[in-house]
Amino acid sequence: MDAATIKSARGRSPLKASSTVRAEVQKRGKRPGNLCYFYGAKVDRDWVARSSLELAAMLHAEASQDILTYSCDLDLIWSELSSGGYRGSKPDMRLQRRGGPPELWAVGHQGDTGNDPCVEKQRETQEGHAKAVGYAWKRYTEADAMREQVMLMNWLSVNPVLLQFRHLEVDALREEISRLVIARDGITVRDVYPAINMPRAHIFVALMRAHQRRSLTVEIRKRALGLSTPVIPWSEK
Repeated sequence: MDAATIKSARGRSPLKASSTVRAEVQKRGKRPGNLCYFYGAKVDRDWVARSSLELAAMLHAEASQDILTYSCDLDLIWSELSSGGYRGSKPDMRLQRRGGPPELWAVGHQGDTGNDPCVEKQRETQEGHAKAVGYAWKRYTEADAMREQVMLMNWLSVNPVLLQFRHLEVDALREEISRLVIARDGITVRDVYPAINMPRAHIFVALMRAHQRRSLTVEIRKRALGLSTPVIPWSEK
């Protein structure tokens, strides 16, 4: 959910901030869980995650090199879908995957549907509604989050640094690091710092932004991010 919507609602009722925020979520047909603010560096937007699972989906969108861009602005997404003739359920996110059609994601626990015999039919119906307006439909569940928990936890530690330096201009530094990685055909995070004469925090930010822009790949899927983490040239697999 777009954080600007929440901030506006809180401004109208500052003495009832919590109930106002939850009311805004419910107004959009969603159940509020553990609300938290989240900075999306890939799209330079502030979001509000309405549950831990939705936070996981946002982390996926930020960390995955397959996702080019995404949006959690429910009002804008629904407005554009409605004007295009979409007749399905409201999604929670819209994503653009590299080499694929745009996707609509519904974020929810598998337990929300259980063994309902209508679930498969509902899924097929949703896929049909999405396809009719040029989208693919996906349901992101806790099973997805568990499969990529290493990557998600790594990006959870990266994200506060990107937020702290959100206004730092590192394009030139990002390109310098990318050239270094390509020239050496892969190095580790430890190798990057002494090779670049810049503050370590700036190097780290540039490294992670380069990962998001597919200038290189920081291997964050297999183990905890650290100095020994491999950094390799990005390749279109």
